[in-house]
Amino acid sequence: RMDRYNLWENTLFILTADHGHHLGEHGHLGKNSVFLYPHFTNIPLLAHCPGSPHDGGRHRALTSAVDLNVTMLDALGLQPDPSVHGRSLLPVLRGESDRVRDGVISGYWGRGFYYTDGEYYLCKAPAGENAPLYEYGTDLEGPPWSRHQDRYAGAEFGRYLPHRDVPVYRVPRGGGRTPDHDGLYSLAEDRDCACNLWDDCPDVRRRMLAGLEAEMRFQQVPEEHYARLGLA
Repeated sequence: RMDRYNLWENTLFILTADHGHHLGEHGHLGKNSVFLYPHFTNIPLLAHCPGSPHDGGRHRALTSAVDLNVTMLDALGLQPDPSVHGRSLLPVLRGESDRVRDGVISGYWGRGFYYTDGEYYLCKAPAGENAPLYEYGTDLEGPPWSRHQDRYAGAEFGRYLPHRDVPVYRVPRGGGRTPDHDGLYSLAEDRDCACNLWDDCPDVRRRMLAGLEAEMRFQQVPEEHYARLGLA
């Protein structure tokens, strides 16, 4: 239909996914609760922007799924809500810039934080008891193992999220163990994450942790996560 109606001339076209799948890598299949290797977090992103000098090519700019909403609003000449953390991809797509962001965070709620600068891949796992841990929101699902329990047991109600000027529930959740571990890997030399450089490259580790913390601050991550990860 894009061809039939000549929509390539005036249409921003984006194709992406929400996460990768294990297809036998490291002995896993599907969407599992295991360490998130790069093939799981480095998801496809295909974009066509009319007049882009990059059409048909590849670009190494780091992007996040939260950038797509801002990009589409930008293409329509609209301003995003100032509380969102996305950045428009249009400057890169139009050849006006070669970067979107310095680093990208990924992961699952209640687990470790994964971070990449495009050169290295870092996982900062929870420290100790994986606590404190809260769920925030106005319509909470609760953890899978508590579908028949009170989802709001022990909940508080207030303005806990600095980027949203609305009251939300804050519910304590048991942290539990996670499959994450403190890890540092070279994407250029070790895409399969077979060699953990956490102890062998302290300078790189410190730089990557600083990048992770900077991105967490930018996204206004709730303060308890710094203690939960042992970063406080």
